[in-house]
Amino acid sequence: MFGEEPAGNYNRILLSNVLNGSNSEEEIFLNPLSWYAEHNIRLHVGKRASGLLAQGKTCLCRGWPAEPYDKLIIATAAARLSRRWKAPLCQMAA
Repeated sequence: MFGEEPAGNYNRILLSNVLNGSNSEEEIFLNPLSWYAEHNIRLHVGKRASGLLAQGKTCLCRGWPAEPYDKLIIATAAARLSRRWKAPLCQMAA
């Protein structure tokens, strides 16, 4: 799992509660870091995926070795939804 943020998944709806002090940062994380290892998920925090090689089932990240995957989910931040998907980043099977 690649993510530009410095930590794993968290409940973004509760982020305002962290800012106003009614929840701690730890309370809004969906899974502790140990959960990813226990479920055989490699967590790459602070790293943005830069491309996919669909035929080779590989995710690319600038400055890091290619990462193979078994299953792929592409989730983007809301700001990214307004941008068009750039085809050169993804080599799809014919």
